[in-house]
This record gives sequence, structure tokens and C-alpha cells, in this order.
Amino acid sequence: MSNFEAKNFCKVYLATHSLRSTLIPATAIVCPLTPATATLRNCNGQCWQVDLVKCDNMMYFRKGWRRFIDENSVLNENFLIFNYVGGCVFDVKIYGFDACEKSIPCVVSEEEESESEPEDDDSDDANDEGADSTEVKDEEIHPEDYVQHLNPYFVVKTTKSSQRTNELYIPTGIAKDFGVSLEDGEKITFVDPYNRKNIGKVGKWKD
Repeated sequence: MSNFEAKNFCKVYLATHSLRSTLIPATAIVCPLTPATATLRNCNGQCWQVDLVKCDNMMYFRKGWRRFIDENSVLNENFLIFNYVGGCVFDVKIYGFDACEKSIPCVVSEEEESESEPEDDDSDDANDEGADSTEVKDEEIHPEDYVQHLNPYFVVKTTKSSQRTNELYIPTGIAKDFGVSLEDGEKITFVDPYNRKNIGKVGKWKD
């Protein structure tokens, strides 16, 4: 999807017309390769993968859109602002009837649920939960599959139970394959999608 081009746009969510798909403004997205995939990211940084399809010369968010709506508690006539940040990714802000941005609760992942709930192999409820968890796992988003990267990259998944939360491990393979050379104590700059910068420091382990 190297030819994917997009602009910021806004939509009023109307449940009667946009439950399973939503029409995108004609000039908002240009992507000659359809169906294509885009990523919608909420205020908590959580992502949803949606299919971008073309029908009767009009573009729509379709597969995955209903899940995004349900899991972000979008209500009829809520106002959605789509900010294109690159790599087929849109940051989406949701505004309620009071014209204020809505606070969206984090969607609990399957891994976090399994850590917080006790195991009970003899319970029928536990079996039912296992079936639901399988469905969620099948739809788990893998950023490396659909986000376009111009530079070498690696994907890190963190959880609340992760140790060394103040450290980011760089895989040895990345350093070797792409000739990444970092000196112990060297300063490094982290830049988020909003161009906010934080300074970190490189540390090398003895091994």
C-alpha cells in the first residue's frame, strides 16, 4: 500500500447507516489497491484493524468497523475525528453530546484476563470463556502485518505484569541484520506519533 494517501476528516456516527460500515469522504483517502487495510487507534493507544473497500466509486471502512464501534462505546450521533498519522494509521477521537472528548475504558486483552482470573477446569463457565477467548485471539492485531515502516523496526508487547518496565530490550538480530551500533551510555531519542520526544540512555548487559 505504498500509494496510500489520506487526510484528516471527521464523521458523525449514525447507527442506522453506519453500524457495519461507514462512508469515508470522497477526498479523504486515496488508495488504488483495494481491498486494503487501515488501523484505527483510540485515545488509549489501542488499535483496531479495519478493511478499506471501494463500492460504486465510494470508499468505506467495513470489516472490523463494527468491533471498533462496539469496543469504544460509540453512540448514535457521537462525533469522530480521524487524524492520519502515516503508515495507514488513524488516531480517532470520539466526542459525546456535550462536545467533550469521551474517556474510553481500555479493552482488556485475553492475556490480562487469564492473569487476573483463577483457573477452574471443572466449571462449565470456564469452558465457555475459553471458547470466547479463542475467537478474540484469532482477531488479535499484529502491527507488523499491516503498518508500513521506512526503517528497521521490531514489535514489543508489554503487559502490566512485565518486569523491567523501565527498560526496552533491542533484539540482537535487529542490531546484527541492520548494523545498528549503540554505545553504552549513549543518549537516544524516542519520538511518538504526535512528535513528542523523550530522551533515554543505552545500557549494555554483560552478555
